[in-house]
Amino acid sequence: MLEPDRDQIEQFVNAIFRHAGSQGFVAVRSFLEGNDKPFRLSGTALTGGLRFLIDVAEDDARRAAQHPQPVVFCPPLAIFSNKDRAREQDIAEGLALSVECDEHPQEARETLEKILGPATVVVKSGGRWTNGNGKDDDKLHVHWRLARPARDSDLAKLKQGRDLAARIVGGDPSNKPVCHPIRWPGSWHRKAEPRLCEIETLHTEAEIDLDAAIAALRAAAPVSAKQESHNDGDRSTQDSWETLIAGVVAGKSYHAPLVSLAARLVGSGMHDGTTVKLLRGLMASSGAPHDELRWQARYESIPRIVSSAREKYATGNTQQSKDDSATALRWHGDRGKIPARAWLVEGLLPEMGSGLASGQWGTYKTFAALDLAAAIMAGSRFVDHAVARSGLGRLAEVVDSEHEGAGELR
Repeated sequence: MLEPDRDQIEQFVNAIFRHAGSQGFVAVRSFLEGNDKPFRLSGTALTGGLRFLIDVAEDDARRAAQHPQPVVFCPPLAIFSNKDRAREQDIAEGLALSVECDEHPQEARETLEKILGPATVVVKSGGRWTNGNGKDDDKLHVHWRLARPARDSDLAKLKQGRDLAARIVGGDPSNKPVCHPIRWPGSWHRKAEPRLCEIETLHTEAEIDLDAAIAALRAAAPVSAKQESHNDGDRSTQDSWETLIAGVVAGKSYHAPLVSLAARLVGSGMHDGTTVKLLRGLMASSGAPHDELRWQARYESIPRIVSSAREKYATGNTQQSKDDSATALRWHGDRGKIPARAWLVEGLLPEMGSGLASGQWGTYKTFAALDLAAAIMAGSRFVDHAVARSGLGRLAEVVDSEHEGAGELR
């Protein structure tokens, strides 16, 4: 039975969350490996102190380690304004400049430490990188604690710093958002044979000034990296459209290209439903095996990826018309603010748009529709549903589709 290493979790929390204070929430969360489906979400208030946070993290890391399916324990290194959501707009404080070094990990780490100084924590993520000489190296997560947590406008600076650092060493660009989930030491990496994610080096007093760090990174970054980071906004331009699409179609990579493509499509103003259909079309045309573990998991995660992209770019792309906002795609369980709908028949038939009466043939849909039409004509109640106004002039249309078991009401 796999057990988390509490000592590792405690050392990591004490190092990264040292300046976090006692306000806000930590998004302690785990996801099913490979499909971004939440396994456990524990919004933990800092009012209980770091000891309470460590207790919650240990418990959730244990649940992730012992679940029959592979689960990744990966809370973001940030403080959020609420316990339920962990989007960029929910961030209250950013705590660390973090880089995922998946290729040439030791070389990447040394390069960044020459620029920024010793990292506060270097973590062996549990993944392995083959360097071409037949030798596997540990993939690394490298973290520099901020001397003062990033708030308000400094959050954009922190994101830019994380982006620049990743571009300099070819790190994972998806980690640049401050709210990006990242595996914690003391938890288990279970993509293949289970391996403990553990601390390689720890310098508890090492920390950086954000402005000085960004200046150092910009000075060290190639001109192309500076330009891309400056012009990137929230969308990665590291790969061309052709490269991203080719990666999906060839089955070489799914998650990163899908995330980037979703960001670009949503950012360009494409409707969420159309974006989902387009990305699923690319997945369907992939020449790679359509296996349940990898292909199917990514295919099913596309609506969530698109929804996340919409949340991320909602503040920067609000040019949808009022009609668009009224018909925007929303996922089951979304707790976001949904505009109130104007009802013709309360709770059943909207004042503008269509309603669907569905059911097996012979279940009296037509009779119910005629009663509904009569109630609208008279402006009386339909069963126990209030009718807002009479439908004089155009009572109702009933398009009877008995062979398909549905009738459309307008």
